[in-house]
Amino acid sequence: MDVAALVLGIIGTVFAALSLGWNVAQYLLTGARPKLVPVIGMTGGRDGLMIDAVDDAWPTLLALESQLDTDPADRVVGVTVVNKGRAALHVANWGISVLPSGARHLPAPAHGSPAVPCTIPPGGQETLFTSAASVQIAAAATQAGAGRPQRVVATVTAGGRTRTSKPFQLPIPPTDGDA
Repeated sequence: MDVAALVLGIIGTVFAALSLGWNVAQYLLTGARPKLVPVIGMTGGRDGLMIDAVDDAWPTLLALESQLDTDPADRVVGVTVVNKGRAALHVANWGISVLPSGARHLPAPAHGSPAVPCTIPPGGQETLFTSAASVQIAAAATQAGAGRPQRVVATVTAGGRTRTSKPFQLPIPPTDGDA
């Protein structure tokens, strides 16, 4: 009888731990969970174009600009906010930060960018963007005074917390040859 009680006690403990783990997981999955993807692109043309801001994204964007014959002043930089949770995500504001200096640029939205604050439904996404020239000016001013290598990240404040994206390359300013 003692062995049977021990086995039943162990089985009960395992099921209780599994139940607790399941309840914690359900609680965490219930809220809004933003995923941030930095993007670069252009607003010119019929619909514009946005691509993920990875290490080699700027050469790709420049090649597309030359093929589509767009104006370099139409370059934009921003962040795509994807709500991976089960509740609506309320975005209070967004910006571009330069780390580790901590300088933050709260950009004015470009034409076509959603107004902030905004609400993203569960499973939905919004792409918030601003002029690349304004971000370049803010980031260059921070780089000049920092004295150490800086990283540019997109930040989004939602649900009382500020989240950051992965670092991405500084936007390339329009040159005289681009015009």
